[in-house]
Amino acid sequence: MGKWQFAGTAREQVTAIIRRSELDWGAPAADRYLALLLTAMQDVADDPQRPGSRQIDPNLLVYHIRHSRNRVPDPPGRVRSPRHYLVYGPIGPDLVSIYGLFFDRIPPRIGVRRVFGEL
Repeated sequence: MGKWQFAGTAREQVTAIIRRSELDWGAPAADRYLALLLTAMQDVADDPQRPGSRQIDPNLLVYHIRHSRNRVPDPPGRVRSPRHYLVYGPIGPDLVSIYGLFFDRIPPRIGVRRVFGEL
């Protein structure tokens, strides 16, 4: 089983997404979204090249969390319309770094630039 860690502002981004989800959709929806995010992060840690991953450069990938939604246990249950990409990269044999997230209406290359502060 692979491991993952937050880098940069990724933890704060997750917190903000969950808070926004709770405000917009309620606590049960926020619990489902958090479970999905955690499942997606574990999925990319277990297999950084998993189906649905998209290579941005040799050490940087994006993954739409919708690809993990069928793997979330019930409860808390499935998220119908997940809207975020994870930006991550392998940093060791069984370790990935979660660099951030971005909304799926943003093209991946622009979303990655935003995660890294306009590289």
